[in-house]
This record gives sequence, structure tokens and C-alpha cells, in this order.
Amino acid sequence: MILSGVSGSGKTSSCAVAVDLAREAGFPVAGSLCEAVFEGGSKVGIDWRDPADDGTPRRSLARRLPGFVPPPADEARPPVRIGAYDGSDPLTIRFGAWAFDRAALAEADAAAAAAIAGVSGPDGPGAGLAVVDEIGPLELDRGAGMVGALAALDRAAADRSGRGLAVVVARPDIADRLAARWPGSVRMDVSGSPFDRNARRILEALVSSESR
Repeated sequence: MILSGVSGSGKTSSCAVAVDLAREAGFPVAGSLCEAVFEGGSKVGIDWRDPADDGTPRRSLARRLPGFVPPPADEARPPVRIGAYDGSDPLTIRFGAWAFDRAALAEADAAAAAAIAGVSGPDGPGAGLAVVDEIGPLELDRGAGMVGALAALDRAAADRSGRGLAVVVARPDIADRLAARWPGSVRMDVSGSPFDRNARRILEALVSSESR
């Protein structure tokens, strides 16, 4: 399932509620959930957690680079821009407005890839909910980030022999590309829909996948 929506539409929140519902229903849950960090009303960071580790503190995944935020519309000077991608640092990846911690990104990727393997293919347990939050241009255009999870998703889309459900979070333009990459995948747009309704739809899809 490809879960799409514009920034701030509730993709991660919908997944978080779905994780709780799946766990309450007795399904195993795993993968990566990315949650925004705010200071003074502005998004300054991204943390991640594996839903399988219930109660484990969130880990820092990325922080907004200083100087990227554009000035007010009435200011004459152009906004300060930072290079779109810089992978030269051994500790961080700079991409757009963000500096990603390589070690944290590798941990999130490994957790998501393992979760996908657990719900797909003849060797997996064939049960549960795997969440990948999220796949974007870092993976598709730069070959960085959640590359292990993307490869696992490719294998799962080609195999389709397992049970369980993998939910992949993506913004609309990326969701279009993923839908073309994985023919037959289900796409759900969460924009304008309450979190709990989206979560129930995810749970329904999970229950249906378990009955195959």
C-alpha cells in the first residue's frame, strides 16, 4: 500500500494510529516511523522509531540546515539556498533543507528492510504490518537513504507470495512513480481525511491480506 498526501496531511500520524490498532488486534508491527520535531512552531528536525520497539525513545534522523528558510515575501533579498545534495561528509548527508545522520539513516533502513522481509516472500513469517516512512527523491534519484528498504519493497512487489501488509509513505509525486514501479499496488491518499479513518482503512487492508 502506497500512502500518499501533501506535507502535513497526516501520513505519519495515520500510520502511527494504524500501528496501535494493528498491535491491539494482535498483529506484529515493525519498520520505521518518522516524526517531526518542532521548535517555536517551526519544523527543525525528524526523529525515527521502530514500531516494534514499543516504548523505545525516538532517535534523531535529520536536522534542518540553518539558512535554508526563505525570508519573508516582502524582503528584497533572495533566500539563502543550500546545495540540493552533498554526500561528501562521512557522517551526514545534506539533501535540500536537511542534514541526515548516516548512522541513524542506516538503522532506520535496516529496520524497515527487515520488516518488509517479515511480511513478504516464502521465507518470511507472512504476517503483520511493515511501515516504511518514507521513500522519496533521496532514494529514487540519489540512490541513498532507505535503499535497503526500497530493494526489499521491489522484491516484495515482484513476489507477492507472502501475507501481511507493507505500507509505504510518500508524497504525491513520488507516489506516482512508486505506483508505476509496483503495478498492482494499492494507493491511498490521506489528504483531508481524519487520522483514525485512514488507520482503520490500513487495518482493513491488513486483515484482508492475512486472509489470502
